[in-house]
Amino acid sequence: MKARNFFNRKKRAATLLLAMVLTLSGIVASYAATKDAPAAAQPGDARESVVYSSPNTNSISLQGGTVASPNEITNYLLQGKAKVQYMGNRVMRAYAYTVARQVVDRIFSIAVLEQYKGGKWQIVDLKQVTKKNDATATAYIDLSVPAGYYYRTHGIFDVTHNHHETREEVYTDPLWLAN
Repeated sequence: MKARNFFNRKKRAATLLLAMVLTLSGIVASYAATKDAPAAAQPGDARESVVYSSPNTNSISLQGGTVASPNEITNYLLQGKAKVQYMGNRVMRAYAYTVARQVVDRIFSIAVLEQYKGGKWQIVDLKQVTKKNDATATAYIDLSVPAGYYYRTHGIFDVTHNHHETREEVYTDPLWLAN
């Protein structure tokens, strides 16, 4: 009986892994399929992704976008927010904002503007802001970019306090800049 339960658990895990791979394949295929006729970004259009940590557990919740690598959460990291926004005149803004639960030894945000080109995401530019003995850090860049591509922000949020570091990363959903 134990061997059968072990086999069933392995089979369920393999089925779940296959479902996740097929889902990711579908997402990539849907980006490729919609690349021909996406809705063009208008000035002020934005995509935002926010990661929240639970105050008493090692769990996170996410609104929009995707979590790059969910890590252990401590009581020090409260929130990380990333945003990509079309500012008009072919200027895109990449924005990352980190909030700690209290003043911490070190806190930083990294905003990475990425462009989808040649079938993969490529870094266009990035900005890092690091603060000591603070509870917030904001990094953003405004950059003139070529039209005809998808853009997104990769936000990296880091808090260190009492020799314990917590880092989270998220990607916003992409924004299309038309020709």
